[in-house]
Amino acid sequence: MPLNIQTNISLAPLQGFTDRIYRTLHARHFKRVDRYFIPYIEFQNDGNVKRAHQRDVQIIEGVEQVPQVLCNSFDHLFRLSMYLKELGYSEVNLNLGCPYPMVAKRKKGSGLLPFPDEIKILLQEWFTNPPLDLSIKLRLGYENPNEIYPVLEVLNLFPLKEIILHPRIGKDLYKGSANIEDFEKVNEYSKHPLTYNGDIDSSGKFQIFSKRFITTGNWMIGRGILSNPFLAEEIKQLDSFREVDKNSRLKIFLEDLWEAYELQYGQPAQSLNKMKQHWIYLAESFENPVKVFKMIKKSNKTVVYKQNVRRILEEF
Repeated sequence: MPLNIQTNISLAPLQGFTDRIYRTLHARHFKRVDRYFIPYIEFQNDGNVKRAHQRDVQIIEGVEQVPQVLCNSFDHLFRLSMYLKELGYSEVNLNLGCPYPMVAKRKKGSGLLPFPDEIKILLQEWFTNPPLDLSIKLRLGYENPNEIYPVLEVLNLFPLKEIILHPRIGKDLYKGSANIEDFEKVNEYSKHPLTYNGDIDSSGKFQIFSKRFITTGNWMIGRGILSNPFLAEEIKQLDSFREVDKNSRLKIFLEDLWEAYELQYGQPAQSLNKMKQHWIYLAESFENPVKVFKMIKKSNKTVVYKQNVRRILEEF
């Protein structure tokens, strides 16, 4: 089925995976990801932005990026946004979706969703004099999916640039399937068009969702692209996309990724650990993902890792 020309694909922000190096090289080697969301930054206890986060939010020439912040107060949101504005950004994304207990128990991420009055106060202060456009990424709730509706009543009051919904609750983490029925209900309730995020791991799955959500033009994909870096091209059915080129293109991408991490860390062992981390997802795009990941996991030296990658690309 031909796609709507307005179909827009964003790479979701996955802490520890979609860092600046990954975003830079993915944009260089693959096509049709329209925006790259930067994993959240926040203040340390000393009031400064973590050095690794400072490095991660640097502008990438020619790549549209949207930085994300993790906070629960206007003061922190404003100060982080001014920091990002000085770097040259025009939009900031507020994370109300992070499901991890260590975040949620601090009333951040999805842990703030049970408190719509506090969200309202934060947004009222923000929109008094907003320094940047504001978008929000959220879940259905933290404890139960009904928590989303009082939050939407608040969000409907403000001129947000975008709302991105991952239709799970925080306590589900990534277990089970995204609740597409709840996404439909929320989409009807919201005055803002929703961006869909969750469980798009193939072009076939995307077609199913796009036929069901016919008014949705914006899509966010995270784990699906980490598993299959070609996914946006496959979804958009590029004339230039050729299945036979995949292994050679993936090989060059992985080589460049290795070199970039080695340049940043200065230690082969750190580069190796970082590449093994990426293979947690990347292995899923091969016919025997368990065997593939075992081969990578057992690669305790650089030379062994590179030999195993070559074998995987040739044999699997």
